[in-house]
Amino acid sequence: MLRGLYTAASGMVATLSETDIIANNLANVNTPGYQKDQIVYRSFSDELISRINDPYSINTSRAEIQERPKIGRVGSGVMVEGSFTIFNQGKVEDTGNPFDLAIEGNGFFAVKTKDGIKFTRNGSFTLNDEGYLVTTEGNPVLGQRYFDEPLSPIRFPRGKEVKIDREGKIWIDKEIINQLAIRDFPKPYQLTKIGRDLLEIAGTGKQARDFTLEQGWLEKPDVSVVKEMVNLIKAFREYEANSKCVITNDQILAKAVNDVGRTVG
Repeated sequence: MLRGLYTAASGMVATLSETDIIANNLANVNTPGYQKDQIVYRSFSDELISRINDPYSINTSRAEIQERPKIGRVGSGVMVEGSFTIFNQGKVEDTGNPFDLAIEGNGFFAVKTKDGIKFTRNGSFTLNDEGYLVTTEGNPVLGQRYFDEPLSPIRFPRGKEVKIDREGKIWIDKEIINQLAIRDFPKPYQLTKIGRDLLEIAGTGKQARDFTLEQGWLEKPDVSVVKEMVNLIKAFREYEANSKCVITNDQILAKAVNDVGRTVG
């Protein structure tokens, strides 16, 4: 009975974690470039159970004796192994804003924060009062004119028409003044989410190659509201089923202690 309580309770805890992740995915259905998260479960080892009142059984068709007949296997609960981000390409949407940028393919924008260089797929940018290209949170977007130069904030001269080509090069008056730092990593699954749309990893990666940049477009989040709602309903039902198991096991345990124990005494 106690094992039943622990098994059901572990399922409830795991389902709560899944609900949090689904809720976060749904909360970011309008965040450009958002990449959804997926939970990973790990089950505890199964146990082989047998009939306790039958010392053996005889299989007449095979003329053999089976000691302590086996019923099957029973699970002993699950735990949350962790979560991972699914880096799928989202659809791109025309906005008409020259400072909105969408990456099609591999790569991430590099931005400078108070905690160091972070990365994002959210290309909703604007110019601040000093002419620097920044994110909606005010973090400078980084560029790299030459490969041997360090990453640095991108500043545009006032009153000039800005053209950003599909390779990320920034043109003003037919002259390349900078290039967006579109960084790529050999193991993108090692990127860790920070806040709503930022990612971090050790190092700054390398300049991406397999991508095209679309000026005046934004990458929509790779989140299906319908699928996430189905997953949310499924998680609620799993939680409810486990909670009923906890209640049932608690009632059985109470009866065993209060009634059976009193009778034996």
